[in-house]
Amino acid sequence: MKTAYSSYNSLKYNVLLILSDGKWHTPEDIYNRLKRSPKPKRESFKREMRRYHSYGYYKTRLVRKNGKLKEEKRYIKRRYVLKRKEGKKVYYKISSSGRRIFYNMSHSLSLKQVRHWRL
Repeated sequence: MKTAYSSYNSLKYNVLLILSDGKWHTPEDIYNRLKRSPKPKRESFKREMRRYHSYGYYKTRLVRKNGKLKEEKRYIKRRYVLKRKEGKKVYYKISSSGRRIFYNMSHSLSLKQVRHWRL
């Protein structure tokens, strides 16, 4: 990528860039072009899982304890989503023993009760 300036004083304003297509572009063109470009895809589920520990991840935050700032680590359980046949969403977390705990329902369900849903 090459850059050219029309005159030294107007450095800030008249910047032209040569992109891979071999043409000159103003920053505005490039900005508009970027706005039009498609959104990046969401990371694949597996890769996302690898990034965090599969049951959750740690988040640090600053907490003031007796006048001093301390970093506190909190373990955040991952929330998963199931879509049911009726199109309803059901959220669950995985407990330490590996069970799914469904929690936008009146009670948590065992896997047997869930098996007939389309996962």
